[in-house]
Amino acid sequence: GFVTGSTGKLALNTLLPAGTSTCRVSAIGPFGQKASVSHDITVGDTILSWNKTHLQTIRQYKFPFLAGAGQNVSTPPPLAARNLAIMHLAMNEGIRSVESLAGNLGRPLANAMADAAASGAAHAVLKALYPSPGYATRFGNTLSECLARIPQGRARSEGLVIGRESAARILAFRAEDGSANATNFQPGNQPGGWVPTPPGNRPPLLPQWPGVTPFVVGSFDALLPPPPPALDSAGPLP
Repeated sequence: GFVTGSTGKLALNTLLPAGTSTCRVSAIGPFGQKASVSHDITVGDTILSWNKTHLQTIRQYKFPFLAGAGQNVSTPPPLAARNLAIMHLAMNEGIRSVESLAGNLGRPLANAMADAAASGAAHAVLKALYPSPGYATRFGNTLSECLARIPQGRARSEGLVIGRESAARILAFRAEDGSANATNFQPGNQPGGWVPTPPGNRPPLLPQWPGVTPFVVGSFDALLPPPPPALDSAGPLP
């Protein structure tokens, strides 16, 4: 319930589920003044905390230059998907590394160490993928919030090391995946070729992306649908 004090402060005691909840409070003063505020609260879930921080960064971050996209650009959707995959792979790698030690650690210590490993991995990945100094504080704040749920000691310190090592492996794995390759793409002049779209006539976004190494499958060829009928064929277009 709500608790008010003599200082005018309002306290709300309630049980929130794991995950992110939005708390909205509206107040009306004795003379009809109105005020409202909302705040997102993330409770007890390391993965969701880092996912929220990453999504906020995707929406706001500006790359000074991005191959295939230009200067001072936001995170394009294909790059956002790649970066999210890298972060979650690194967290998973860190957690799995701790799980391999669980038999010797005992379950309570292993669970706490796994949380620390996930945070260490996510923090290292985000700092590498979004290197602007202005975002280091955001990433550090999320790290502090997540680590505050883990007591000082072996679980926290060793978990962080395991997570950072996992992040380094995944980042190295994706370092040469082709996502940063510059491509001199030229619009086609034949039927069926891509041309800029009026009225903006903007250049293609990330034309190098067909050459980016997939995360799981060896090749996209087996997953592609058959090509459409030729433009001069008698059959109907799909």
